[in-house]
Parts: sequence; C-alpha cells; structure tokens
Amino acid sequence: MITAKMVHLEKYAVMPNHVHLLLLIQGDGRALRAPTVSNIVQQ
Repeated sequence: MITAKMVHLEKYAVMPNHVHLLLLIQGDGRALRAPTVSNIVQQ
C-alpha cells in the first residue's frame, strides 16, 4: 500500500487539457506484495 507520507510531488506542468507529474515514491525498503486470498481469509 502506498500512503501519502511515501509520495512527494517533485515537479509538475499544467497543460491546457492534462497535467504532467513527477512523483517520488519512497518506501521503507521492504518489498511490496499483493495480499493473497489465504491472507485475506485469515484476517
């Protein structure tokens, strides 16, 4: 899961009909993985 604390807006450009963003996403070094059905059922 990516939280707002992990995301920093580095640069942006507003165009007439869209936006360009350069985001820096920083984690704690652990790999992110999708939950499995087994993990969800056990919760």
